[in-house]
Amino acid sequence: MRQLSLPQKRHAFRKTARAISTRGSNHVTLRANAFVLRRHHVAIRKILAEMQRRYGMRLNAIAIMGNHLHLSVRVPGRKAFADSMRLLTGRIARTIGRGKLWSSRCWSRPVTSRRDFRAVLDYISRNPFREGIFNGEVDSFFIQGGLLQDAPAEERARDEDLRVGPEPGQMSLGLIGTGLA
Repeated sequence: MRQLSLPQKRHAFRKTARAISTRGSNHVTLRANAFVLRRHHVAIRKILAEMQRRYGMRLNAIAIMGNHLHLSVRVPGRKAFADSMRLLTGRIARTIGRGKLWSSRCWSRPVTSRRDFRAVLDYISRNPFREGIFNGEVDSFFIQGGLLQDAPAEERARDEDLRVGPEPGQMSLGLIGTGLA
């Protein structure tokens, strides 16, 4: 009698669950195939507000770039994270309506320390300045109590004239109300 052989594994690594922090913050990046996200910043912020209401997510910082989004978020649980990312990516894709919008799944990692948290916030807040695309209308907002708020008109007007980023260690408008300023 001939012995049956088991099929060989196709992948060298076993699938593991995505590392998500439910106690601290997570740095999340969503990358699009085209430079269309900043044009739809109003719709994206509305979708983010809905995501917060539905799933209890709290934002620490956000940067809407041409072809990607950076978020620093706190999530109540693993399922809430998955559902909120599904809502966010699906609604943005339907709003923009460009076929396959996202180039890959969202990238995320847990923020592991206070120093790491400050570095993530600094990175996200300075991103539009670094790329030279800061615009007071798109990039001026408050995050108070983890909820996204629009900046007052006088703040947007003042910051429209800014063409350089905040000094290292200082927080930009996207971080006001986080208790770290």
